[in-house]
Amino acid sequence: SRRPSVHDDEDCKACIARLEQMGGVMIVSSMVHNIEILSTDAGKGNALLRLAKSLCVAREETLALGDSKNDIDMICAAGLGIAVSNAWQELKDAADVVADCSNDEHIAKYVLEKYFR
Repeated sequence: SRRPSVHDDEDCKACIARLEQMGGVMIVSSMVHNIEILSTDAGKGNALLRLAKSLCVAREETLALGDSKNDIDMICAAGLGIAVSNAWQELKDAADVVADCSNDEHIAKYVLEKYFR
């Protein structure tokens, strides 16, 4: 049997539109012509909040770091959402802060030095 695939922008848009009509799903993408389908109950944002709750950490005390559109809900859920300098523009727009370095550099060092003294 043939596996379905998305080859161009029109195929991708049509597929996303059909999936959104289903309801109960969140559509994200971390690269061109890639579609990631998550339950609205799932996602990095909910995972961050559940982990914080299980560790008795207030949401305001959490930090999330991301680079692509599939990180937006996590960045928005965190007390401090940081986008790396080479992140997708949509993520930069959603973030509280855009870091001075990319995910190809020492971003963990940057975050530790800037936010954890």
